[in-house]
Amino acid sequence: MRKIREEHTDHLGKKHPRQFITVADYDEVAGLLVGAVAIEQSLKSAEQANYIAKIADTENPGNPFRDTEGNESDPAFSTRNEMLGVVLNHFLSQESPLGLAPAVPYLDILSDAQLLALLSIDQMTVDAIRAKAIDVTAMQASIDGYAAPLEAI
Repeated sequence: MRKIREEHTDHLGKKHPRQFITVADYDEVAGLLVGAVAIEQSLKSAEQANYIAKIADTENPGNPFRDTEGNESDPAFSTRNEMLGVVLNHFLSQESPLGLAPAVPYLDILSDAQLLALLSIDQMTVDAIRAKAIDVTAMQASIDGYAAPLEAI
């Protein structure tokens, strides 16, 4: 048995340690490659979860595709299109129709062609998503109307 310690550096210069126990005849070269892929996938997954959480935060909604000054900002470990696809798939897969609500602003700025490419779907599905987004917007407006404080009489 051997204890292995690796340190991987991402494209932003941040170091990511990896430590584990292995058998004596462990192949270090293959292990480094496997470790690099595992760390990269972990960073990508964490970034995707962070984007979804920021968009889903109804108390303090934010657009992770923009920086603090409002300029476009790309994800660090995914392409913009990969991230949009992951985010939209997440919200489209929600059981409650209102689960789609946080993603409606993103659907509104994407063309049908972009949705077709990002989600690998057909035009009929794009039309159904657009119709669902309209329904969700109406539902949300109705709920917001009920939740508004009553004015003093």
